[in-house]
Amino acid sequence: MEMQHETRDNVEIVKLPQRILMADAKTVKNELKSLLSSKPPLLALDMSGTEFVDSSGLAVLVNTLQAARRKSGEVCLFGMHDTVLALFELTRLHT
Repeated sequence: MEMQHETRDNVEIVKLPQRILMADAKTVKNELKSLLSSKPPLLALDMSGTEFVDSSGLAVLVNTLQAARRKSGEVCLFGMHDTVLALFELTRLHT
């Protein structure tokens, strides 16, 4: 699985897959990790096509945020479906 991404004004915009499950988590993690090389890394993750995220997917997103912040970067999520947003709210990751 290869995620589409483009760079605009030093921000990596990444279109995440339809599902981020345990089976895909390692691939997604490696793809995102490769985009954290810029200093500071700025990622905008497009979740408009993401319909389901399991706990492994959440871990990938949290680890990506932590890795970016260690390099004084930031991660922004946008375009979340209500079901995915509900998971973020339930786990308090929306704050």
